[in-house]
Amino acid sequence: MLTRLQQKSLTWVDLQNPTESDIEILTRDFPINKLIARELRNPTERSRVEPYPNELYMILHFPIYDHRVNGSKNYEIDFVIGRDFLITAHYEDIPAISEYMVQFKNLRTEEDKMLHGGFILFHLLRHLYRSHSGDLRKMELELATIEDFIFADKQKDMVSRIAEANHTVLDFKRALKMHKTTLASLETAGTEFFGSEFSYYLDVITGEFYKIWNVAEDGKELLDDLQKTNDSLLTTRTNEIIKNLTVMAFITFPLMLISSIFGMNTENTPVLGLGHDFWVVIVIMLISMLMMLFWFKHKKWL
Repeated sequence: MLTRLQQKSLTWVDLQNPTESDIEILTRDFPINKLIARELRNPTERSRVEPYPNELYMILHFPIYDHRVNGSKNYEIDFVIGRDFLITAHYEDIPAISEYMVQFKNLRTEEDKMLHGGFILFHLLRHLYRSHSGDLRKMELELATIEDFIFADKQKDMVSRIAEANHTVLDFKRALKMHKTTLASLETAGTEFFGSEFSYYLDVITGEFYKIWNVAEDGKELLDDLQKTNDSLLTTRTNEIIKNLTVMAFITFPLMLISSIFGMNTENTPVLGLGHDFWVVIVIMLISMLMMLFWFKHKKWL
């Protein structure tokens, strides 16, 4: 699907799942390189920036939170930045781009010399990065919920939930990781292509990226701490259970030993055959058990 928007002398063309006919229209109306036209036909795994005589070509992969799977997915956006146009191509529906189309109609600039394709790119990238604030807020709320449950004695229930949150954060960071080098390349290529006055706007784009990157980094560190705390509490609880079971086993050991001795089929077993022999054996068992308990208390094992 091809969408064309006009703002003064600027043209923005957005392609969703570009077809051969869409590519033919682009090559007819804009001076884009044939290599770029070929790249737009299919998704690309690697983010990068490539300068050409008439345009800049950039590929970025963005993490988009998917509510259906309660996690994030990576979506590719290709940017072709020209003097008076911007072409974006993507292969999934990206709500942030649809939102910016409404804002593009009211696009304003204080300097006429900034009316070029890089100016559209600046506003679009800033909007894309800021659109992640909602996703990051959901991640922060999830981490806060996990923290509350951990200290509410629900450590076992949080094992799978921590794993899911860790998977989401890692996917988010994996998608953004290549933005560092790609934006650094864009600063160099964009300044050469549009002039030194545009470098300020490129720095702002990089700043917007680092805002969400730092939040994602902080979230990963917090998640690692929560996982360590949860594992530590689970280990402590398991050790406490093992300790109690061990104590019970040692306490019952003399009882089983005594019952086994008096249960032997011998002719000269002491006590047996006397009056009240059953209660005598019970008393011996109780005394043995109390002695074991006293020993454990003395050793501070209880």
